[in-house]
Amino acid sequence: MFEHLDPDARRIFELAQHEASDLRHNYIGTEHLLVALAIHAGATARLLAGQGCGPDEIRGEIVSIIGLGQPPHRDPDALLATLGIDLGEVRRRVESTFGPDAVTTAALRAQPRRRRWPGSRWWPGCDQGRPCKSALLGERWFGVAPRVKRVVELAVTGAAPSSVTPLHLLLAVLDEGEGVACQILARRGVDMPAMAAATRAELR
Repeated sequence: MFEHLDPDARRIFELAQHEASDLRHNYIGTEHLLVALAIHAGATARLLAGQGCGPDEIRGEIVSIIGLGQPPHRDPDALLATLGIDLGEVRRRVESTFGPDAVTTAALRAQPRRRRWPGSRWWPGCDQGRPCKSALLGERWFGVAPRVKRVVELAVTGAAPSSVTPLHLLLAVLDEGEGVACQILARRGVDMPAMAAATRAELR
């Protein structure tokens, strides 16, 4: 379904991934799309700003509703310690049983596991079919919330036979009506039917 997005709509998803990463969330939700739509120069940012929903206001609401995610664990020793595994003790026992170079020798013999990526198909958080490196997850895929997939489906249907633009994404967020993005807009006092009508007017 993401192949129906035009370059600007794909840029929205790239911005949404960055926002999710900054908030330490490991998924893209409608709330991250909303921030991206408020950042991206164009009609969506203007419409949202006119309702008092700039990027900073939306980010503040996301933190208020969801909070920040957990910081990533970068130290393998600390991560294994949370599971009750003392890596230093494991190494000591291996070396006392198999020799001082046993761990190094085993590591050098190990064959790297080949990864398969889904061809050159575009997906949020990827470039030419390979995942982009992110500060949060390294080279792994971001999850896409089911509600975001529903938003994309609505946008594709609404845009057909043309490609999906950022305006189609904003309209689909409003039409879907139940994601965190809509909770944020409601908390900000936005008249969503009026905003949907204004978005449709921009699409004409």
